[in-house]
Amino acid sequence: MKIPRVPLVSATIAHASTWAIVLFLLLVPAYEGESVEATRPGEEPAEAVRTTETFLDANGLYGLFVVLTPVVLTGIAVLGQFVYREHVFRRMAAMWLPLIAVLALSFAAIFTIGVLYVPVAIALFVAALADLAHRPEEA
Repeated sequence: MKIPRVPLVSATIAHASTWAIVLFLLLVPAYEGESVEATRPGEEPAEAVRTTETFLDANGLYGLFVVLTPVVLTGIAVLGQFVYREHVFRRMAAMWLPLIAVLALSFAAIFTIGVLYVPVAIALFVAALADLAHRPEEA
């Protein structure tokens, strides 16, 4: 049986997008701060020190877990297209369950990094709908 093209391409785009988001969050400084040391009365004020942090610097290993979770979920969707190409129900479960989880993550963190995952959820939704519309070929 041939692998349906639209669900596979859409799920692969979602997976590649999650990797792009991971690289963006881990390499690009997202947090800025400025601090000034306190001085005694009559002394000249200290110079302000500007600092920047990436998502990983600010959140530690917990942040790495958060950004890698959608990578695993979209990877399951892509892998499901290959592994379960003969089993329609399993293939659909491998597509819809990660979609629901990415949507939940996206809405739970919508005011921070969740907004970055909305396009990923849309791509997974397109893949899931295309997979739902795909009719297996008669033998």
